[in-house]
Amino acid sequence: MIYLKTDEQKAGFCVSKKHGKAFKRNYIKRLLRESWRTFSDKVGNYFIAFLPKVYNEYSLEWYKSDMKYLLSKEKMFNEQTFDITD
Repeated sequence: MIYLKTDEQKAGFCVSKKHGKAFKRNYIKRLLRESWRTFSDKVGNYFIAFLPKVYNEYSLEWYKSDMKYLLSKEKMFNEQTFDITD
């Protein structure tokens, strides 16, 4: 994850050809976008680029837990919505 504090919130997902063919890369991007929707309203104004690692299998639960860990580690959650229960 790469991020920059800004006046608006945007997220990008960079999935390289190392992950496989186009259908697999698109699947990974769909998983990343869905997990981002879970946390997007709880995060402050940042430009964020997510760069996933190459694995044999991918799951939505794994991406959600990993994204929650990264965002809380960098203290990117809004103060009023810091209680994350997802």
